[in-house]
Amino acid sequence: MDYIYKVLYKVENKTLEKNYTSIKNICIDFDTNKELIKNIYMKVPKTLHPIIVSIERLPLPMKKDTNIIIHFN
Repeated sequence: MDYIYKVLYKVENKTLEKNYTSIKNICIDFDTNKELIKNIYMKVPKTLHPIIVSIERLPLPMKKDTNIIIHFN
């Protein structure tokens, strides 16, 4: 199953939100390691990052079923 990682972070006393499709991209943008990111979204106590406030892992929305009609003439 694929997930979207919703990251809340602080910049100049404002809380902003950005969605990511992989932990690797979060690590690159926030210059941190994979274990710290996992600890933040798993809500491990005393896990701190100077910018990231929280991370939620959300399942991707389900795609609607497509009806395929085949005609045999």
